[in-house]
Amino acid sequence: MADAANTYGAAAGLLQNTGSAIRADLTAAQAAESAFQAERTNKSAKSAAQQNADSNAKSFTAATKKILSFTLGNAWSTEWAAAGWNNPTLAIPASILERLATLPAIAGVNTANVASGQAKANRDAAVEKLRQRMIGLVRELNQLLEADDARLYAFGLNRPEDPETPAIAAGLVSTTGAPGILLLDWANARRAERYKVEIKKPADTDFIEAAQVSDSEATLTGLPTG
Repeated sequence: MADAANTYGAAAGLLQNTGSAIRADLTAAQAAESAFQAERTNKSAKSAAQQNADSNAKSFTAATKKILSFTLGNAWSTEWAAAGWNNPTLAIPASILERLATLPAIAGVNTANVASGQAKANRDAAVEKLRQRMIGLVRELNQLLEADDARLYAFGLNRPEDPETPAIAAGLVSTTGAPGILLLDWANARRAERYKVEIKKPADTDFIEAAQVSDSEATLTGLPTG
């Protein structure tokens, strides 16, 4: 859409949704998406660090308890409370919040969660701004161009006068791959959401369905030689 607006915008009379305006919103949305993905990666790293720290804390606590038991005994007492076992039990603390060695990792995870959530909100806002820009462009083009203007195709749009049924798939190119494999490619057909590929082998009398795909390409396998 941005490229088409740069090419045809002046001649069509675009004033609000110019190529530079579309490109600016697109760039902002892409940057926000990249920032969000970076924060997601950081969040995963912080979570892994927390799990690793918690595992180390469990091992350290168990080893410490074993060493202290030679002096403090195997039953809980007030002396054990001074060593960090505040509850009247010598069990390893069940809550990660109670395992003090992990608190720095927990803080890191909480910070990463907040940053990831904010990055997602920024990304969603940028994408919505881009979406509104595209909607505005469509409305502006509908006011400026006739229903049969072929320049609408350059913007990735259908002409209002086009039939609702998909256009005919055309431009089929077949390329031989490894034995028994055929690579097919064709031009995108307007309004087409999926394509059905049919073949007729030498021994067949009719075409039979070989594949259904959403892209304008397919790979057929298991074909007879020739």
